[in-house]
Formats: sequence, structure tokens, C-alpha cells
Amino acid sequence: MTSTETVLYESDAISRKGLENVYGSPKNIEIFLDKYKNVTYKNKSITLYPEKRIVMKKLENIIVFGGEPVIQELTEEQLKGFKEYVPLAAVLVQKWGYGFYHFINEMLPKIIRIYEYNPKMPILIFYNETFIKQTLEYLKITNPIIVYNNGTMIFPIKKAIHITETASGNPTLSDIEIIRKHINKRVPRVDKPAINIFIYRKEQLRSIVNFNEIFEALKVEFPEEEWIIFNSLAFSEAVELFSRAKLIIGAHGAGLSNMIFAPKGIPIIELFPNDMVNLCYWHLSWTLENRHSCFICDSTGPPFLNININIEELTKHIRETII
Repeated sequence: MTSTETVLYESDAISRKGLENVYGSPKNIEIFLDKYKNVTYKNKSITLYPEKRIVMKKLENIIVFGGEPVIQELTEEQLKGFKEYVPLAAVLVQKWGYGFYHFINEMLPKIIRIYEYNPKMPILIFYNETFIKQTLEYLKITNPIIVYNNGTMIFPIKKAIHITETASGNPTLSDIEIIRKHINKRVPRVDKPAINIFIYRKEQLRSIVNFNEIFEALKVEFPEEEWIIFNSLAFSEAVELFSRAKLIIGAHGAGLSNMIFAPKGIPIIELFPNDMVNLCYWHLSWTLENRHSCFICDSTGPPFLNININIEELTKHIRETII
């Protein structure tokens, strides 16, 4: 397999070392981060941008298969052994790339880069008729789509382009900037963001047990504020909504990915079960220069990790650190 590469982005890796939060989250995040460091990254530092460079590689004579997926080299004779093969494609598939968070933060930057490179080049991606289709249409991506079906087929390709894979959940600053550049062409930043968004999870996993009670209490405690429940919207409507956000609250989950469409530097309150640790949205917030709080809540425990919010503690936290 021959390969040539073009550097698209290059910078020093940025490590958080002791995981201190430079954007001013409250003290409870220190306990949370200590747990994260001691359990998940014991005796290690976490590097936010593990790749110092993003490169576009040109490959020849490959097959792509499997859920990971795997890219394997072939000889020209082996490629000719297939009845059909793809003459040219950008291979933009990555593990979990079919999910909203991973698609938006990991796959979309690669798709945009290929679009900028050649808007007519076919791209091999995970695809669905809902948010992926809506996202590509919204951004006016014109590349032909080859649908990757999570490993039940083998895709032989004569000439391919591949872009450096993103570490799961850790997009680079360059990844985020290229998304926001294209989004901002369609939704100009508002002068004064005015709405507070509370994300409602439909999923059984990590749902908020007392969501309705909390939402009504917030309207009473902060009557001068505009509160909006975000459940599910078309991609274009979600972008427009979050572009007006001045505060986002939500349980750990894909809905928080929408912060990428919001103004930089806003407060994010991420509600966590007290028996799980995952910092992918904190990382995204850090990249966006947000003031990110990991707000720890009582949990129902495995398997669903549903949470129960203490309204007095939450409103106190909002008064002290947000509004």
C-alpha cells in the first residue's frame, strides 16, 4: 500500500497535567476530577489533543471492513479479484461514528475538510436518514455518499484518501474551529444570547427522575430568565436554538454536543450520576473556553444510572456561579 500525506494542521499537544479547570468551575469538580484521575487515568496525565498533526493520506489498493473499522492493504492483483471496486473515495469511517456526538465532533470535521479539498469526491461514511442527512444538507455538502453499513460488507477501493483519526471524544481545536466556521456562515452569532436551555433526555439511560419538578422550580426561582426545554429538533432548528444560548444544563449525553453551536465562553452545567466518570463534554467545553461544571447527583445505580437532582443545591449553584 503506497501512501503520501499532506499536513492539514500541526501544533504542540496540550496536556491538562493535574486536570485543573482553568475556566472557573466550582469546587465540586475538583473531587470529580480527582476520581477521574485516580480511577480512569491513574498515574497518567490526560492529553486533550493527542495528535500533534492532522494529515490527509493518499492510499492505493485497500479494503475497508468491520465495525472498528479496519483498513487493509491489497496487491493490485488482489484488488482485481473483486468483481467490483470503488475507483476513488475518501474513507471517513471511525468506530462509533454513527452516533450523534462522535459524528459531529469526530467525523464532521473530516467531511468538511474533504468537501473543501474536492466537493465532488465520493466519501465513505456511516449514514442515516435523520441527523447525518440533515447535517450534510444544512452545510450544503455536495460530495456523493457511499454508505458504510457497520461491517457487514467489504469495500475494495483503488485510490483512497484517509484523514488522521480523532481520539474518541477528544476533537482538536482545529476540528472544532472548522465546524464553527461553516456553521457561522449560516447562523450569525447573536449580540446578546438570552436563553437558558435545559436538555431533556428521552433515553432510559441517565434520565433525570425529577426533571419536570426541577424545570418548574427553575422558572419560579429565576422568573426573569427565559427557560427552554430541548428534546429533539431538526438539525437546523437545533443549531439556531443553541446559537442563542447563554446557559446549557443537561445530563451527561449526546444532547450536550450542541454546545458546539452556542457562543463560546458560556456556562455549562453537566449533571452526572455519582457513580460514573466521563469527561468528553468537559473536554469539548474546555476547547470552547466554556465555564464547565460537573454537577454530581444521586444515582439509581446500574444499569441505567438515572439521576435525582437536589433543587436547592442546583439553584444555589446557578446563583453563585452562573446567572
